[in-house]
Amino acid sequence: MPVRRRHPSGSEIRSGFSSLKRITGKNYYFENLVLEGNNVKSLAYVGALKVLDKVGILRKLKRFAGVGTSGVIASLLAADFDCDTVQRLLNEHIDNLLFDNQCDVLAKDVMEKLGRNSGRKFLEWFGNILRIKFGNADITFSQLYDQTGKELCIVVMNLSRRCEEYFHVKTTPDAVIRRAVLMTISFPGMFQPVKYHVDGQESYYLDGGIICNYPINCFDGWWLSMESKNNFVDQCCSAADITTFYKGRFLGKNYATLGILLYDNSHYTEEYCIVKQQLNMAKANSLIPNTKLGRQFKDASEISMLQMDVFERFSDSNEQFCMLLDSLKDCDDAVEINTLAKVLSSNECLSATEKEVLFGTAMISEAECAEFLNKISNGNDMLAVSDMENLLESKNWALYSQCLCSEKIEITNHFCYWGVIANVLHSGTSKVLKDNLDRTVGVYTGYIDNSTLHLEEADECYLIQQGWNCTVSYLRQLTM
Repeated sequence: MPVRRRHPSGSEIRSGFSSLKRITGKNYYFENLVLEGNNVKSLAYVGALKVLDKVGILRKLKRFAGVGTSGVIASLLAADFDCDTVQRLLNEHIDNLLFDNQCDVLAKDVMEKLGRNSGRKFLEWFGNILRIKFGNADITFSQLYDQTGKELCIVVMNLSRRCEEYFHVKTTPDAVIRRAVLMTISFPGMFQPVKYHVDGQESYYLDGGIICNYPINCFDGWWLSMESKNNFVDQCCSAADITTFYKGRFLGKNYATLGILLYDNSHYTEEYCIVKQQLNMAKANSLIPNTKLGRQFKDASEISMLQMDVFERFSDSNEQFCMLLDSLKDCDDAVEINTLAKVLSSNECLSATEKEVLFGTAMISEAECAEFLNKISNGNDMLAVSDMENLLESKNWALYSQCLCSEKIEITNHFCYWGVIANVLHSGTSKVLKDNLDRTVGVYTGYIDNSTLHLEEADECYLIQQGWNCTVSYLRQLTM
């Protein structure tokens, strides 16, 4: 697979990157950073991190949490890697991810081992990074905390127990970080599940994003708090029962937590619209680049706008046509085709535009109208009004579906297939976002989603620029 081109990260000096003037020199209160899980579009985090670095937030952060690919980023940040290094290593990880999952794997191996990728190459790659940094590829959560003072939280799914788990210095001090990160990137089918022993029992672990893709609450409450008063024994003793103990783990919103969430054009719920509206009001949305993906998006957007226009005009046009049918129908609720064709071609009751909205053609001549109507009546001289109503009902439903649903994605390979599944699984994040809009930087990645492949240099720059601009927009509102 060809290596993707690299380019320097964004700066406010470069065209299209929002200025930092109004957000520098402020005393921000953030101590925790939580990143939503994503794949290729995680490059947008680079732009966001650059802003946090330049305004002084990044160096004050003490706790980092991530899931999926953002678990890789969170680990690198907790290990005190700078933003440029994080960007370089993130690009390496994405390249490795794309390459490893394009290799041929025997179907028998997939069935027996429950996935294509064993994760061995990732463990070697990430272990080498940690070895160079700390002299130990198998550094644990507690060792990282002792050496850096930073807390790292990696969210995984325990498939055997059907719940999410939070790997952290408090909950799993002796767990090896690179193995926990492998768990959280192990999307079903793409990766084999990771076997891990906890309390003497072996469990299967997978991508934590399946069950909790935006763990914004992980540093809320007492569960991961390192304060002595929040130890497990005291909290367990004070709880009335195990249910109360479990539900109370993350009670109370910690406003020292800053979350970053990525959303694209497949996200259209109210919460995402609010975040996108804020971005548009700040006039910080980046221009779509003239790349293959960018051009495809522009073409699809034009078609979508035309479909929306037709849908919005359909109701009035349909009402006019129904009035026409009522005036021409006989006692059997049927209309003589030649008469209807003559009226339609005159454009007196329906304009050419209205006919195009209803039938997809302007039907200018009487012969053209008659030919269209004869197809519906199967060659009969009379056309049942109910047949025409059924046709218009189907037409209206098709328009509604096209306008309501997100853009159709062509599934051409395994990576794209898994990316689309991930998008669907993560759709529940909107509820979490709704409750945490005040402490979430929403980064709009536009036409690039988790199933996107083959990014050009300008596409990557677009992601980084969006991460930058959306973070600037959030901090401006925060300091108003």
